[in-house]
Amino acid sequence: MLTINRYGLRLEMDEQVIPAKGSKDVPVRLINDSSYSGYAIEVHAAYYLNNKPNSFQCEYTASSSTFKIPAIAFKNTGMIAIAVALTDPEDGNHIEFTKELLMQVTHAPNGTTVLPADEDTWESSVTSLVQQLFSTYTNQITQTYDEDF
Repeated sequence: MLTINRYGLRLEMDEQVIPAKGSKDVPVRLINDSSYSGYAIEVHAAYYLNNKPNSFQCEYTASSSTFKIPAIAFKNTGMIAIAVALTDPEDGNHIEFTKELLMQVTHAPNGTTVLPADEDTWESSVTSLVQQLFSTYTNQITQTYDEDF
């Protein structure tokens, strides 16, 4: 899971590139420092899709301090910007915004392919595919060899 740390109004992330996730939303853990304690948290993100900017509010779960970047944000390679809005619990008109965190998004070439959640199933699927490809390739080489001699 990706992790973003909030230090006051600054966001930091160890990774500079978000890996492509195919058809899945990307979960992100938001670790907050003690500043702005009690403030309501909203996570906002923006990305380009078909050369047009799109912005949205991410679904933030306070109990687990996580949010999800929707899979559609990975349809194109480009930048994604994430910012956090902090709303004062005593004055709803007082909202502080963090500086945007910019990250490179890699293209998800199989954006409509749903991968199995179970790692054993995924490993078995990959192993089966590799065995099929190897068998096909080996048969083609054998046939070519037999035809030449």
